[in-house]
Amino acid sequence: MVHIQMAMILLKSKSDINETKLVEQIANDWGSGLEISEFERTSQAFSFDWNKIQFILSEIPTPFPSKDLELPSKTAYHWKEAEAEVSSHNSHILIFARGEVDPIEISKQLTRVTASVCKISDSIGVFWGASSQVIQDSLFIEQSNLLSSNKLPLMLWIKTTGHKNDDGTYYLHTIGLNLYGYVEFEIESYRKTYSEGFALLLELSSLVINNKSALKEGKIYIPIIQDKIKLKYKKSSLNPVEDVISIINSNS
Repeated sequence: MVHIQMAMILLKSKSDINETKLVEQIANDWGSGLEISEFERTSQAFSFDWNKIQFILSEIPTPFPSKDLELPSKTAYHWKEAEAEVSSHNSHILIFARGEVDPIEISKQLTRVTASVCKISDSIGVFWGASSQVIQDSLFIEQSNLLSSNKLPLMLWIKTTGHKNDDGTYYLHTIGLNLYGYVEFEIESYRKTYSEGFALLLELSSLVINNKSALKEGKIYIPIIQDKIKLKYKKSSLNPVEDVISIINSNS
């Protein structure tokens, strides 16, 4: 089965990506001796293959439609100035990755290529398609470096977001796990801080992806909160046709 993923780099000004410079940057970032194919270029895009994955980069000399970035910018928890900075971009680069390989492997390679392109362009931030989130370029590059130590930059791939309920608790959920074949997590009424809830969701996402196994219903001990939580499969409160894992914590 062919899997396709997309990232978009938001630019302050138009950047003409030089193929030679990109290969040099990829080699500098991720090691020499990489099996990168010859580049094929059209008037608006170019492509190459790397480790059984095809990459297509398209340079667009206009801003991406602002209405499509409005919600991701407002909910960018790790980028407080996202709304102002994202709205200031005036061009962008689309990067598509496709291949008949595990979606995790595509995410790894797409992260590597995107980070390298950020370093040789006038980038502001990155829109990660699968999780519909915008990430400041410096944070994206920093998190991508985890791949060099065989760790996964899940903060880039899985978005944790939500809102405050009328009773002062938080509704929190993930976006992005579906891409890897797992259901999303949901907390309907979280009583601790927003940041603690985000950390919990990211920890659970890490357990699923790193162990390559969905969590079962019932109680599970989570070290970062030093407590057990109860997991229950149900329909999403946001989207009644979507299955989620609802999280219940005795101290939440």
